[in-house]
Formats: sequence, structure tokens, C-alpha cells
Amino acid sequence: RGEVRNRTKFGETYWVDTTIIPLTNPEGEVYQYITIHFNVSEKKKMMIELRNIERTFRLITENTNDFIVILNGDGTVAYSSPSYIRKLGYTEEELHEINYENLIHPDSLHTWNRLLLHSDEVDKDGSIELILRSKNNQIIWTEGNYTLVYDRVQNMPSQIIMVSREITQRKEREDSLMFLAYHDSLTHLPNRRYLQKEFPQFVENANTNFESFAVLYIDGDNFKEVNDCYGHDIGDIFLTIFGKTLLKSVRKNDLVVRFGGDEFLIIITNLSRDKEALEHSIYLVLNNIREKLSEGWQVGDILFEPTASIGVS
Repeated sequence: RGEVRNRTKFGETYWVDTTIIPLTNPEGEVYQYITIHFNVSEKKKMMIELRNIERTFRLITENTNDFIVILNGDGTVAYSSPSYIRKLGYTEEELHEINYENLIHPDSLHTWNRLLLHSDEVDKDGSIELILRSKNNQIIWTEGNYTLVYDRVQNMPSQIIMVSREITQRKEREDSLMFLAYHDSLTHLPNRRYLQKEFPQFVENANTNFESFAVLYIDGDNFKEVNDCYGHDIGDIFLTIFGKTLLKSVRKNDLVVRFGGDEFLIIITNLSRDKEALEHSIYLVLNNIREKLSEGWQVGDILFEPTASIGVS
């Protein structure tokens, strides 16, 4: 049995799946043959097209920086483009033995689990943004598109196909621009714009948790004299250290803002609504700020022991 390529009377070729059966007489001599032909020209054409598609696919995937992956329904890797090896540092064997979830940064696991575990709630085709982790824990941001291939019998994804590209540099630029927009360029403390954006959340949290928060308005005493006497370079260093001192005076969940010029603002969170307890907590913070400022600091040969006027709401 085998496949035979034949030619018609008019010179056209066609393929047949051929079975040849010899017939023998009682003496065991072949005296006749039966041949059975099945025309498989369309199948052969299809197989040639598939091989061409496969060659094209491999040519594209092996020469692109895009991340191309085909996953089984359980998240294991069926195919990964060479870019995964180049960028993530795994060997091809390691990638095919790993569940894709293990390549994803914890910050993106919720997005991934929603796609994998709740596929009935998401579109069969869509875009996705994931943070991947390389073998040496380097963070790689990716953005791309996915397609869910469904098993019609079980009505669940049998494969997930994803094509993504790295956007790490873009994300870093976005984060940098976001930081510049919401932080003071001198002290790197949050600025007035950041406070305006976040203040409603402080109110909501306080109401939700039946708590209070305090706003401390801090105006450094005689800051103008620092600039006038020692110059703006010393004044800038003075302001930077002043802001760091305020940060050291409060807890990590409190907010220190440079409001503008020599004006700072602190949000003290998670305070009681009991008046006596509230006033006691604020007094402790004020006292801590005074003590930290009174320790002073030195800029070059100049020793500063600053004071500040503080208003509380």
C-alpha cells in the first residue's frame, strides 16, 4: 500500500492512495492483481499547504522579537517562540515543562487567572497586558492579543494563543512621567496635584472605617532668610532635608506633601473619632516633629536648627 502520483490523458497529475493485492493459484503463483485506488489529491494539496504554512509560521516566529505562545487549556506551554528563550533566559525544554502562570509576575496573576479560570466571562478574542518574570527575576512588561480556542464538546478552552510585544521601556517612561506629574521635583515628595487626586480617598477610608484623619499645615519659620543669607543652592538642600525630616517624624501610612515654596502638608491617618484620643495622637505627632526639627542638620559649614509653625485641622 502507498501513495502514487498518476497522470491523466491530458497531462494533469493526481494522487491516489493505492492498495495492491496479489491473487495466487493453488501452486502459489501470482496470476492476477487487484488494485484499489482512493483519490487523495485534495488531501495531498492540503498537507502541502499546511507544510508551507508551518514553514512560514516558523520563519516569522523565529525572526521576530514578539512573544508568541500556544498554551494548552491547563496553561502548560505547547509552543513558544524563540523570543521567550532570548528574553526570559529559559531553555526550550524548561519552557515546555513549565506552567505559563509561573512566568507571570504576582501583580498580573489576577488578570491571568480571570482569563484562564473564568473564560466564560471574557471575550474569546481580546487584548491583554501582562508582567512577565525572567529566570533571573527581571521584570518584562508585555502587551498583546489572545485567542481562546474552544473544545465544543466540553465547552471550555482547549488552547490559548497569545501574541505580545515588550513594552517595558514605554512603561518606565509612563511611570517616570507620572512621578514627575505628581511629585515635587526638588524634594521628590508628593505635590499639590497628588493631594487633590488622593484626598477624596482619605475621606472615603475614614468614613468607611469610622475613623478620623488630621491635616497638618506646616510653614517653616524664616525660610526666606536661608535663601537670602546663603543662596538658593543651600536653600534647596535645606528644603530637601526639611522634607525628609518630616517624613521621619510620621508613620509609613501617613502622607507628607510639599504644598509649595516653604509650605508642607501632612495627612495623619487612622485616627480615632474619640476627641480625647484624637487630640492625644495629634499631640504625639506634633511633639515628634518638633523634636526631629530641633536636632537640626548641617549643610557644609552651616548648622541649621529650624522651627516651624503648624496648624491642625
